Amino acid sequence: MQPICTHKISVQSSKPSHAYPIIRLPRKYRELAGLRAEVYQIAHQRKLAFLVVTDKQVDNSCLLDPEIDTEARLSALESQLAELQKLILRSASYTDADRENKRPRARFEPASWPPQGHRITKLPHLGTASKGV
Repeated sequence: MQPICTHKISVQSSKPSHAYPIIRLPRKYRELAGLRAEVYQIAHQRKLAFLVVTDKQVDNSCLLDPEIDTEARLSALESQLAELQKLILRSASYTDADRENKRPRARFEPASWPPQGHRITKLPHLGTASKGV
């Protein structure tokens, strides 16, 4: 546990007969306003203490450095998301290149030479060829 602030306990009353003690949290915890909270009575160093548990989930990075404000955390998350997006796009371009390399290529045959058959002038029935052949 880390101490976060020191405040005087205030009193709020709607009627003179109904007075409630109020403990204020620092402004950096304003997003907790309106959330459901469970309050437990405990002893800390032989003194009366209260543990307040909210429904808000937190990650470990919030617990490690409580001085980081919301803007700094959002900025860090945005930069991490941008880096991840770059990696994903780079990976996708490599995947497309691999897919292009593995695609079967169209087979084009080189231009063929003209057919090498008999010439019309060498045919025996035209009379241009020698008789013994």
